Amino acid sequence: PTMRVGRIPYINCYPVYGAVDRGIVPLAADLVDGVPTALNAGMADGTLDVSVVSAVEYARDWERYLLLPDLAISCDGAVRSVMLFSRRPAEELGGRQVLVSRSSMTSVHLLEMLFENVWQSKPQFVAGDAEASDLRDAAGDSSVVARLVIGDAALMLGTGTIASPYEHAYDLGLEGKQWTRLPLVFA
Repeated sequence: PTMRVGRIPYINCYPVYGAVDRGIVPLAADLVDGVPTALNAGMADGTLDVSVVSAVEYARDWERYLLLPDLAISCDGAVRSVMLFSRRPAEELGGRQVLVSRSSMTSVHLLEMLFENVWQSKPQFVAGDAEASDLRDAAGDSSVVARLVIGDAALMLGTGTIASPYEHAYDLGLEGKQWTRLPLVFA
């Protein structure tokens, strides 16, 4: 059987897979693209053999995984690909609905910690879709006061490639001022 290797198909991960994609580094495996939560599920249910998983998934079932040390998608500052976009300042979102991406567990937990410890606010978190196509379709939807967006969609919304109806943008890498890791693990 061929090994199945999970990869995140976002543009900021292209350098990791570029040599494999161009045939410079041979890989005797099937690459399986997926958002972080899909890769977490694939590792958990055994449909992937090797993959990046979120720090939250690793913590949830750490005894099952082999963590490769000093290898992670991580940050110590601004990343521009994990963003909270809002029509109001974060401190004023208490009691309001904040749409959180279904694509990332770690980003959602980091956002919850930021609201509790930095912005001192308690919004209602609602899981939703926040990929680029969802944002294009929802550009005129004023019912979403704030949304957590990751990956390519965050980069496009933040740079204006997708029109943004939001006045406030928060980079969770910068706001968190801590290491956020997505470890590569073997099941």
